[in-house]
Amino acid sequence: MKNKVRIFIRRLPDGTGRKELIQFVEQGLKPSLFGLSFLPHDVLDDCHIIKIVNKSAGTVEFHGIADIWPRNDIEDVIQRLNGRSIRQRPLAVHRYYHRSPYNDRRNHLSLIESDTAINRERRDNDRRRPQLFIQKQTAPQVEGMDSFARTYG
Repeated sequence: MKNKVRIFIRRLPDGTGRKELIQFVEQGLKPSLFGLSFLPHDVLDDCHIIKIVNKSAGTVEFHGIADIWPRNDIEDVIQRLNGRSIRQRPLAVHRYYHRSPYNDRRNHLSLIESDTAINRERRDNDRRRPQLFIQKQTAPQVEGMDSFARTYG
């Protein structure tokens, strides 16, 4: 089995629960041929919803994050999920990448003022939206991976 991979499910409809999100992700974990599953299994490790509040605009967004132990290529799972719907809203799904501002080399470019080609890479404005408050939705506690992880096949 490969390393655990996170996927990001963008813009969940208001009121979507964790159970609905788990059922949605399960659809992508069941590879099938003519409705019958013969292929290797993927394992869902964790699934949660994050709530993002834009204080300056007064808007709220909900997104899903799922941790998966893929047996094959995670892109197959993402392709099966991308465009599927929850509550009649098609969703965009992609791989989740955690980006730390400490690893962004553009933050360290001021130390290299002589190289103008590198300085051109620096953006004039940060693309992140200001005034965001991110909250992970609370979920019931689970007693270890054996009680939660599901294997499909």
